[in-house]
Amino acid sequence: MIGVQTQVGLGLSRARGSGSLLTVEVVTSIEALQALESDYDRLSRATRNTLPFALHEWHMAWCRQFLARDDLIETQPMIHAARNSEGRCVAIVPLIFTRRTVGPVHVSTLDLIGADPALTEIRTSLIEPSYEALAVQAIRRKIAAGRSIDWLNWGVVSDAHAGALSACGPTQFQQPLLDYVLDLPTSWGAFRADLKRNIRESIRHCYNSLKRDGLTCELRVAREPRAVKDALERFFALHAMRADLPGAVVHRNHFADVEESRGIALRPLLTELGATLKASAPESSAAAILLEADLLHTTQDAAVAVAFFVTELIEFAILQGTDKPIEIEIEIELK
Repeated sequence: MIGVQTQVGLGLSRARGSGSLLTVEVVTSIEALQALESDYDRLSRATRNTLPFALHEWHMAWCRQFLARDDLIETQPMIHAARNSEGRCVAIVPLIFTRRTVGPVHVSTLDLIGADPALTEIRTSLIEPSYEALAVQAIRRKIAAGRSIDWLNWGVVSDAHAGALSACGPTQFQQPLLDYVLDLPTSWGAFRADLKRNIRESIRHCYNSLKRDGLTCELRVAREPRAVKDALERFFALHAMRADLPGAVVHRNHFADVEESRGIALRPLLTELGATLKASAPESSAAAILLEADLLHTTQDAAVAVAFFVTELIEFAILQGTDKPIEIEIEIELK
């Protein structure tokens, strides 16, 4: 797969071909994006997608966590879904509109979802084979007819997708971006059986060292909010202890660096916490959880305390079993 970047402007209105054979829907809210789940699943199968970065779950989580709006930057989903005459979704191009303001200057861009290379390593679209040209033409027309855009980054595309972009107008090709997918066996035993002999010996020595100290290795998956909170606290503590271990290979405490620079962002933390609590609520509860928080950053210890306090409040509200809204407002005075 190769990375492609194209400039969006007057050239969009001169796209050749008949993109009118497809209709394009532009999704601009998380609620509307949720409704595309079945279309995502079908296109993932049709395109044989093996990357998590193109999944519906990934895009929903990204929008919940990273969409921002303040005086300097505004981001909004502009997910383009193209459908054929039968109503079948044949392409999803998950674009994010970003408007940056610096004094009197405004710059508007469209990028594929995931402008965070440390998380969304490969940004790509889902286009059903043989629909590349029609989808590109229809989506370019839709973009050109909408709000003013200074440039558009198509992200990582297939060869057929790249050919369709080249046919529509001038494009600028970037360096290829390679993706590697490791197909894992269905069980730990099958995975270990295929390892080299020296690796299997190293694993055996690890188990034996635990036995000598009277320890037993056990895997537990934390699913409930309180269990996840406790597990994260223990993980951060162990990570810090390993970083401070004398006479061993040096491992930096990455979380300490984050905390020292900006700290932990409260808004995405509370948003994800609310979604998790809603998902784990009893089926009889129809409570809607709406959390609003300023763009504040704090230390790890303070973030854990805030998460714990908010969890207690939300669980209390859910357990009340009332259909009347419960509004809780928390103000923190910084001194």
